[in-house]
Amino acid sequence: MGYKTLQAVLEAGKTAVDIAFFPEDPFALDRLAKARGLVAVVDCGVAPGMSSILAAHAVRKLDKARSIKIYVGGLRTMAKTMDVPNMKEKTLRYPGHIEKMAVLRETGFFNTQEVVVKGTRIRPLDFTAEILFPKWKLKEGEADITVMKIIVEGTKENKPLRISYDLFDRYDERTAVHSMARTTGYTATTAARADAAHQQVLKAAETSAEYFS
Repeated sequence: MGYKTLQAVLEAGKTAVDIAFFPEDPFALDRLAKARGLVAVVDCGVAPGMSSILAAHAVRKLDKARSIKIYVGGLRTMAKTMDVPNMKEKTLRYPGHIEKMAVLRETGFFNTQEVVVKGTRIRPLDFTAEILFPKWKLKEGEADITVMKIIVEGTKENKPLRISYDLFDRYDERTAVHSMARTTGYTATTAARADAAHQQVLKAAETSAEYFS
């Protein structure tokens, strides 16, 4: 759904900043975007998104980057866009989470191959999602937090240098805005504003060129 939606937006001639994750390769839409003269910023949430932006910013500060470590979630396109030999991402969850997920995985609840249950074909993963997602949904007024740590190591002027970023964000009781909504949404809207400002500069340059010609 996410891939097809982004494709439709580009085919309609619109620039897009997208926070939706989809399993397809987003670079498959690169040619379409360039052919239409459009910008498509994909995976632009907190992670991937903010994490990728900060990591890339740190790499540019170094003469040579050796490693990127992200503790939160999502590397995705960085495997293609970053020339760094060692990169890894670890998803942070609450204590005991991995043991629970291991039980579900080992017993087949994440399998995508269909099984027959009382004459009906179903993927175990779809059943698991139907059962668990309602339990994971935040309730009204329920607080959340977002934690992220980024470590980029390399050299600057032939000396080793480590650049790190730490994020700890809480649910805002005053505005009733969840941490994940803020850290994800604000990253996307900042990217959208940056692109809008860029388009205004290009338009002004074109106008000036026409005037002086």
